[in-house]
Amino acid sequence: MNTCTILVPHVEAPGYLAACIRSIKKHVHPLIRQDVIIVDQSGESTYRQLEESYSRDPAIKILRLPLIDAGYPIDEALKYATGDYFCSLDCDAFPDPRQLALVANHHNS
Repeated sequence: MNTCTILVPHVEAPGYLAACIRSIKKHVHPLIRQDVIIVDQSGESTYRQLEESYSRDPAIKILRLPLIDAGYPIDEALKYATGDYFCSLDCDAFPDPRQLALVANHHNS
């Protein structure tokens, strides 16, 4: 089974992030497993909220980074990506549940 690592940069938008994570969790495919790296560049209180919300889910990692520039969180998160494939989603993106299946079918054909 292949794994897709989904990188989700986040800055002070926990409501959008929660909806994004719910959307990602709707992605189900028999040949691909997913893991999520939330790249948080928020303040301490927001980071603690994320820890409380997602630390029990083994498929979600939270990486805390300083707010530097748009490319920095993705570059850093790729160091922790373990998937065979990866993609990046903004935290206010709510992908269609078929998206992961389309990627998996493309790479497995």
